[in-house]
Amino acid sequence: MTQTVAALWQDIYDFLAARKHAVTREIRNYPQPIAGCDAQIPALWEARDALVRELNRLDAAVEDQTPEAVEAFLAACPCLDAARKRTFEDALAALRHEAPSHATAE
Repeated sequence: MTQTVAALWQDIYDFLAARKHAVTREIRNYPQPIAGCDAQIPALWEARDALVRELNRLDAAVEDQTPEAVEAFLAACPCLDAARKRTFEDALAALRHEAPSHATAE
């Protein structure tokens, strides 16, 4: 299956947006904290805020439709666990392998 850089960007966006949605839903459904006893909700807020930052960074990065831009984004993204990052890196490697080795002249 041939994947394009644009499709890979979309896959990354979809994953981060789904994670943000899940964290937001968890915050919304979180039980009322007991005063002074709840350390989990600030961690959820930080996770949501980090995902928002990464989605904004991705929106800016997606203009660069090169494998190198995707690679740089993945390397700096703190919101991807090692397994998911590896999945995207593998897709990037496959994309590079399928890409023609020479540029076409117009």
